[in-house]
Amino acid sequence: LRAMPAEAFCTAALPYLQKAIQTPHIALSLVAPLVQPRCDTFEDIGEQVDFFDTLPTYSNELYCHKKMKTDEENSLEALKLTLPRLEAVTNWSYDTLHDTLMGLAAELELKNGRILWPVRTALSGKAVTPGGAVELCHILGKAETLRMTRKYGEYFSALNDYVSNESDMAKSKTDYLSAVIQRSDPKFLRAFMPQMDVMCSLASYSNNGTLAI
Repeated sequence: LRAMPAEAFCTAALPYLQKAIQTPHIALSLVAPLVQPRCDTFEDIGEQVDFFDTLPTYSNELYCHKKMKTDEENSLEALKLTLPRLEAVTNWSYDTLHDTLMGLAAELELKNGRILWPVRTALSGKAVTPGGAVELCHILGKAETLRMTRKYGEYFSALNDYVSNESDMAKSKTDYLSAVIQRSDPKFLRAFMPQMDVMCSLASYSNNGTLAI
């Protein structure tokens, strides 16, 4: 599998990716190149990428990494510094995210891992993932990155921008919101269901004011 041409691997892996990742806005074509070097069989894919749908429950010990020089305390500090920078990003591209995260590490005179490891852990809840912090932020998108790191106020701001964007199809918006509701922590839904209802109402109409089907 690792020696297959990238396009052929992506085509062959697509059914396994679709089974493991059902959140509509995730670009599977971006995930495939990340899992290819890590696969001995196609069956290996599911457990590597399931966090894209649902963030697992994990121990804060995952933030502790000797090589990255991270622990629970400095990881929390890193996230508090990083998330406002991500919130301020308007062009959610790989290059912009790379420059934002690397630039913050340089500004603080820290090794890159001191910033990247906590972000990757917060987004995946796993000790090992295909792709690092930049790739995960890029694939998840701004709103989902903020939701998974529990920046809920900023999440709904970004979500409002998304559902109000006339260049996106209404059905893709309602599909995404349905997936979030189905897979979210019940505590999140109890706390924020009124806001989700508003977002669903906004997303239920296509750009010409007709209901999405």
